[in-house]
Amino acid sequence: MGHDPEAISAMQLTATILFGLAVAHTFAVSWINRLAGKLRPDSIGENLAHFFGEIEVVFGLWSALLVVIWAARFGTDDAVRYLEGVDYTEALFVFVVLCIAATHPVLA
Repeated sequence: MGHDPEAISAMQLTATILFGLAVAHTFAVSWINRLAGKLRPDSIGENLAHFFGEIEVVFGLWSALLVVIWAARFGTDDAVRYLEGVDYTEALFVFVVLCIAATHPVLA
């Protein structure tokens, strides 16, 4: 990778800010869902509010933004190299558990 320390420090600051925004978004999910209920049914605004109000979407959305910023700053090869080195075991486990928990038999 061999990037200068200032660029790495700026990227770490960017990642920290995005993480903070993701946490804030997590706490705003119920408010966003209430807002969706006040919008015209089947409108683009209502659909977007429901999308952004899904807790499962929050960290994936902010993570995708981080990867886009990373690719813009250091290039797509560097971003892909980073993604290939990440262990997704825990994230996939949580995803599967949330999917199972949302099924009709579990909810009933």
